[in-house]
Amino acid sequence: MHIAPEACLEPHLRKLADGCYLRADLLREDVDERFDILAIPHPDATFQGVYCSHVLQYVQDDMVALAEIFRVLKVGGWAIVNVPVNANAACTVDHRDAPLHPHDAVDPRPAAWLRTYGADFRDQLASVGFDVRVVNADDLATASAQKRFGIDTAAAGAIYFGVKRMD
Repeated sequence: MHIAPEACLEPHLRKLADGCYLRADLLREDVDERFDILAIPHPDATFQGVYCSHVLQYVQDDMVALAEIFRVLKVGGWAIVNVPVNANAACTVDHRDAPLHPHDAVDPRPAAWLRTYGADFRDQLASVGFDVRVVNADDLATASAQKRFGIDTAAAGAIYFGVKRMD
């Protein structure tokens, strides 16, 4: 399942899914299904993989969304869940009570973000049951390849890879 699907990733994920690829979004009409990530309308253990990038910062209850992603995964299934992480912050910062700012140098979050994540995001994934691996650019490519792919700065962030373990 590809939540808020990016067109550039679709062909790659579709190939990996081997005919079981589903595009989902809350608002978009160019997807296979429209639903709220807080209540995914699929039975437990439906999907082998879920890719969800830069969605949770907009969701009212991100922990419910993470639990839903975990619920619909088969045992041994994986989720890649990427969020904006402030590498200098230990904890996630909730913005719901803060005044909203445009995306600028004073406040780097877009006005619609409900939170900016900190180093504790790994723990949040683990708290719903995932075995978590944080993958950094150095784990993926040489310095020259990182530069070529545009992942050679701290802004590239990390990839949060979770596996649903057997209980």
